[in-house]
Amino acid sequence: MEIFLSVLGIAAFFVVSYFVIKAAVRNGITEAEVLKREPFDISKPFADGAISQKTCAHCGEAYDVDYPRCPHCKR
Repeated sequence: MEIFLSVLGIAAFFVVSYFVIKAAVRNGITEAEVLKREPFDISKPFADGAISQKTCAHCGEAYDVDYPRCPHCKR
């Protein structure tokens, strides 16, 4: 009976350790993904009155983000 309780205790230790390590790794990955992105400053994007722009993947021209398609190549 003592051996069974010892084995059960060791198994419980490893199960709990597994979930603790899994949660730590998951949280570490989540925090790393957040840190990769630029921090958003609400006063910066439209402070000068300009609309943000993005670059067309097809033609390489810059256009306003509120356009659904590139006005230069229509893609």
